[in-house]
Amino acid sequence: MRHIDDQLRNRYHISFEKVFLDWSASYVDGKPTNLIRFGHTKDHRPDRPQVAIGMAMESVTGLLCGLTVVSGNTNDSKHFKETFSQVRPFLDPKCLIVFDAGAYSDENGKEVCKDFDFLTRVQINSTDQRYIDINPGLWLRVDEDIRAYMYKGNNRRCKVVFFSQKRYDDLIASYYAKASRDYDEAIQLKKMVEKGKPRKKYRNSNYFLETKVG
Repeated sequence: MRHIDDQLRNRYHISFEKVFLDWSASYVDGKPTNLIRFGHTKDHRPDRPQVAIGMAMESVTGLLCGLTVVSGNTNDSKHFKETFSQVRPFLDPKCLIVFDAGAYSDENGKEVCKDFDFLTRVQINSTDQRYIDINPGLWLRVDEDIRAYMYKGNNRRCKVVFFSQKRYDDLIASYYAKASRDYDEAIQLKKMVEKGKPRKKYRNSNYFLETKVG
């Protein structure tokens, strides 16, 4: 990746002014190893081990400029360090870095702010939430659906929080739908066990169930 990024910058004069970082996973039909591990699955396959994959893309050309592969039980906030440290030497001083909030941690935020001016959509802690609760007048309306709230957190960094009522309602609806599916599945599995016909796939991501190998 270092050679590729050098060629993109020096030979083809591609700048790194906006870079998107994202993380995913891919399950493997094989036995676990030091790299292939069971972990939180985004493929909805808790019965399969997986590897975690991190990617960085330059926005103008859409070219891949970062690629990391780590063990399948690595969460996004830990994987962030691997991907960010790989592309960091090539980023322009005023580069806009876009990544999912799931990869954020206070430690990662401090690491980004060493070289870049500010960070938006950072995680809110309980102290910040209390501050927001007693200062409701600081909300600014961005458009008909979205509001923004700007303030300095207890670590003295400027924070910007966005709230969308539509997004909030959609999330609540999706959580309700997931809970309903899990409940129906739990009832079905209970009946199967009572009949002495449990399914072979024992791993699951059902909120109502906890499975163990006997």
